[in-house]
Amino acid sequence: MDNFIKNNRVCVVYFTNNDFHELNTKIEDLKNSIGESKCMIIDSNQDLELIEELNIKSVPLFHIYKNGKLIEEIFGTYNNICDIIRLHF
Repeated sequence: MDNFIKNNRVCVVYFTNNDFHELNTKIEDLKNSIGESKCMIIDSNQDLELIEELNIKSVPLFHIYKNGKLIEEIFGTYNNICDIIRLHF
């Protein structure tokens, strides 16, 4: 994950699981529109070690990074989440 953040000027890390099917579909579409390499999706059920390391307590959660620094953290399932994320690109 560190290399992903360092290799992108602006990027999104999305922490999720299978309980958020509709939101996951929206984010997959967003990923296609902003570029596959700018959005990382992490399944909280599969990547338990990373989730624990980052002290993630709930999903869905979005981390938006710019120049390697966390600039925004968004919790929840907002209807306009894709619009909020696009503002950074």
